[in-house]
Amino acid sequence: MAVLNERPRAWLQYDDGSWAPVAEDGRVGQSITVEDLLAVARQDLDALEAAGFITEVIDIEPLSVVDVEYGTGQGGQPTLPALERGPIDRP
Repeated sequence: MAVLNERPRAWLQYDDGSWAPVAEDGRVGQSITVEDLLAVARQDLDALEAAGFITEVIDIEPLSVVDVEYGTGQGGQPTLPALERGPIDRP
């Protein structure tokens, strides 16, 4: 696949699903398929991994936390202890 030296003005899509860049002067460049794009993406990812920019990360944070001190009451309303409610919040 050829590397584009300039940004295309537009793209032309063919019936087979491939795309071709259209230059400022109207010239249509070499077509690019999805397989071409995936191959370039794989090469880029391999290069990033080899350089140490991509690594496996183990996240130790929990996905969710249930706070038993401040649960939710009936109808999804938060149930706060009476001492922490303001005067407007009291029933």
